[in-house]
Amino acid sequence: MKSFKLLLFTFVISIQTVNADVFTVNSTSDGDVCNVSICTLRGAINDALATVGADTIEFNIPADPINENYFQGGSGATAFQYWMIQPESELPSLIDITIDGTTAGTSNIGNPTIVVDGSLAGDQDPGVFDTLDGLTLLENSHIKALAFINWYNAGVRIGYLTGGYDDDAFNNSITSSWLGLSIPFGQASAPNKYGVIVTTNGGTNNIIGGNMATQGNVISGNLQYGIHFDYYLSEGSVGVFGNKIGTNPEGNLAVPNDNTGIILSTRANSNIVIGNETPGLGNLISGNNITGIHVSASDLELNLVIDGNLIGTDISGLSALPNREGINLSTGRNIIVKNNVVSGNSGRAIDLSHSSSSPLKNVDLLSNYIGVGIDGQTPLGNQRGIYASGIAINTKIGAPGQGNIIANNNCGPSVGCGVVISNYSNNVIELRYNSIYNNENEGIDLEADRFTPNDPGDFDSGANRLQNFPEINTAAHDPSGNRLSINYWIDSHYAASDYPITMDVYAADADGQEGKTWLASTTFSQSQYIVGNPVTRTLSAQGTISEGDVIVTTATDAGGRTSEFSPGVTLLGEPDYSISCTHKEITTTAALTCTIQCQAEATNLWLEEIGLRCENPDSNCTFSNGGEVSFGTGDLQPFTVDINHAGVTGTHLNEIVGDVGTQAGVIERAEVITINQLDVADYIFTDSFDGIICQ
Repeated sequence: MKSFKLLLFTFVISIQTVNADVFTVNSTSDGDVCNVSICTLRGAINDALATVGADTIEFNIPADPINENYFQGGSGATAFQYWMIQPESELPSLIDITIDGTTAGTSNIGNPTIVVDGSLAGDQDPGVFDTLDGLTLLENSHIKALAFINWYNAGVRIGYLTGGYDDDAFNNSITSSWLGLSIPFGQASAPNKYGVIVTTNGGTNNIIGGNMATQGNVISGNLQYGIHFDYYLSEGSVGVFGNKIGTNPEGNLAVPNDNTGIILSTRANSNIVIGNETPGLGNLISGNNITGIHVSASDLELNLVIDGNLIGTDISGLSALPNREGINLSTGRNIIVKNNVVSGNSGRAIDLSHSSSSPLKNVDLLSNYIGVGIDGQTPLGNQRGIYASGIAINTKIGAPGQGNIIANNNCGPSVGCGVVISNYSNNVIELRYNSIYNNENEGIDLEADRFTPNDPGDFDSGANRLQNFPEINTAAHDPSGNRLSINYWIDSHYAASDYPITMDVYAADADGQEGKTWLASTTFSQSQYIVGNPVTRTLSAQGTISEGDVIVTTATDAGGRTSEFSPGVTLLGEPDYSISCTHKEITTTAALTCTIQCQAEATNLWLEEIGLRCENPDSNCTFSNGGEVSFGTGDLQPFTVDINHAGVTGTHLNEIVGDVGTQAGVIERAEVITINQLDVADYIFTDSFDGIICQ
């Protein structure tokens, strides 16, 4: 029996061969024999299974086109060679076996030189539970640099013993192989039903691919799916890295899988990682006839990560090589989609759909480029950006420092083309911190019916409860500190929205309708709604903005439901205020009680409430307006202040200060009152005396 070894789940696949026996295949025939004279692939596998420890199968087949299914052609850089092995039945499953196709030699055009062709293996026998695959990996087994074509089911299977499921397929890998491509050039299909199928229950550390340049597979041209995750994967882990799925080996032309590049079907449930943001570990998933990645896994905790892939572009990331749809998430929980380029697809970039009984839950879409190239700038639109066509609960599109770019998507006149959330009232989809611009029609469309006006109190129902957007009365920009002063109102009754509500402010795109650059946020409380007055906030802008630019806003309630963008508002110039008084020079005797006439003046619609105080330890000031100035009734607000000064003889400066604490910091404006305080004996009245005596 085979002994088991642990292979660490790493991105760089290392094949260990402790106490290994080496079996060398020297014939393309299919007999079950491996001796000094003749050794077939089937014979080598069976002999390796009979040993203890890890074994390696290598190749040294004569270049004999008559007796050994050897093919060669071309010259120079286009020279090729390969040997074709045609099993007449399914090959034995692998345990503790590495099959290394690189030992057969190389081909100048880069094709694998060992081809395992299933065209003579026949079809599946009726009633047999196991299916007809090229090779099956169970434990500690690795396939390197082989090609699999024309298999009734999958080119390679991970897991699944004859008659039932393998509960513990672990530490297996497939690298540098072609699955479904014609040989030798790989520009057309020689299809299996699936390229790879994964059917293990509980297996860990199974890896498909590696670094794209040295270990990635090409999985294209198959009749249904490139990679099929099927049945129960309740405690397993599978990594898919550095593969080309749906393209030719160069990654610049489509050789489509006829349905989907990667699918997680109804009962798949595992820790699956598709790609990684580390250069070389992302997959190219393009050119497939229907969907790049499709997740349909019931209401299960997937712990699925889709990270760092090109989906809908060629290998450069700057030109389209479309799937019909980029990513379709229809069921499942705990899914992260991040750092991907999902661009150039002929349909939706990302579709959040659902089955009637299993809504999506806990989905994060972060730092993706949707409608631009890998450089973050080149326009490369899809038909639509993100379309929530079903129920999605606790879904976040964007986060601080992890906003998505959603741009250049064009879908025709009927709906918005950036982000569309369809008419399910229990949708909970949060959109914040994203860069949404240059999409045809609305950037955010609730109900898939174009712009939805606010309703009184926000009691309507629909997508994201049809959360009302903020109503902006005035907005101005102060270049000193890059501050925004915004007077706004959110007409959302506390019985209709969860409080507090967050208002996000964005610099608008060129058409003034979508939020291209996130600038700032503030909260709107239930108590502010109850008071019923518009609210003014001064915010510190986090992006470049100036007078004359247009801003738009969104509202997101505490439950995570985001509104459409508000209509654009043009920024006025520097908002500010000043404090001035009539009597700024006072001459008095030793004691002073003086009433001063003052005013506060707003500039460019400054609307923050200002608090007043005196800045002198010897002064006690009483303000006629209670110490607060509100500009709700006009830009000029008069007030009086009684200064009670009990200082000593001399010259004293007393500042009447207006200050306000904003989210951009404390702002102060002051008027200086000079008090000349004389001794009574020194006080002389003259005709030229121009001071004021207050007592």
